[in-house]
Amino acid sequence: MIPSLDELKVMSFRDLVDRLSRIRVEELAAIDPEVLADAEWTLAGELFREGLIAHCRELGEADWARCDEVAANLFAWMETFGELSHASVTADRFHLSASLLLEAGPRPGVALLSPGRLLADFAAELPWPPAEARRTVARWHGEPDLGELRRLAAPMVLVSQLDRIAHLLPPSPDRDSYREWKDLWQSLS
Repeated sequence: MIPSLDELKVMSFRDLVDRLSRIRVEELAAIDPEVLADAEWTLAGELFREGLIAHCRELGEADWARCDEVAANLFAWMETFGELSHASVTADRFHLSASLLLEAGPRPGVALLSPGRLLADFAAELPWPPAEARRTVARWHGEPDLGELRRLAAPMVLVSQLDRIAHLLPPSPDRDSYREWKDLWQSLS
């Protein structure tokens, strides 16, 4: 189980990583869903993200591998067991990766430090490919459909994180999609 509020208040970053790395999804799946939903998912996520950013320059290869695995698990658990929204968890993950990339730079084999992986994840979050989004906007004839507008706006929080690391983004179709999506949104402003 994730640490309690009292434990989280006194736990160091390394202790938190150790504790989270020992949790197994099978253990979580066996716990009453109401108990899991009441766990301190948000605080654990915040402390992990803050700690990782604060200590990222001190980490060795083994530490990075461990923190990368813990991050992937923690984000999945926050959504699955903590009942946090997919959009919120994704935004937190993008913020963490962008912050780490600015502090520590890209690192092969570490998903959190892969600009290409972040671009691919962005493309996977898009409600439509850029060309279809442009056709959708063209159908509005000046009066946007509010549901479609909300779907278009959803990825923009992710764009803001990609903008922070734009100089690190490798050439790819996903980078092209990011730029097209950003241009489309700016044309609506």
